[in-house]
Amino acid sequence: MVEPAPVSYLVPPTTTRLALTGGDTLTVKSQLTAGDTLDLFDRAGDVSKGVAGLSPIKVGVGLVLAYVVDWSLVDPQGRLLPWRDAGIAERETMLRGLTFEKFSELLAVVTQHDTAIRQEKKRTGAAGSGL
Repeated sequence: MVEPAPVSYLVPPTTTRLALTGGDTLTVKSQLTAGDTLDLFDRAGDVSKGVAGLSPIKVGVGLVLAYVVDWSLVDPQGRLLPWRDAGIAERETMLRGLTFEKFSELLAVVTQHDTAIRQEKKRTGAAGSGL
C-alpha cells in the first residue's frame, strides 16, 4: 500500500505585489497564518460576542494591518512612509493619516486579495489558514 505524502500546514512566508492608483503599490502576504488571523480577530472587536461584537471599522483596519507587509506611499516631502519597520500602533497611525479615499482604496484592494485567496481554497479544496 502506498502511503499518502505528508501535508504541511505551515504557511510559507510569500508575498504578492498589488497595484494602487497613482503608481503606488502594496506588498501583501500571499496568505495569512493562524496567528495573523487571531490577531485580526483580536483587533476587530469583542469576539466573545460573535459576529455582533465585531466592528466593521476595526475589521477593515485589522485586515489591512494583517496583510500589508510594505507599501510605496510617501509623505508630503516625497519620503517613503516607513511601513515595513513600523510597529502596529505606528502603522495604524499611518493608516488614519491617509485620505479617506486612499484608505478606502487600500481596504478594497486588500479585501479583493483576501476574497480571491478564499475562493481559490474553496475551488481547490486546499487546507490552510485564513479568515
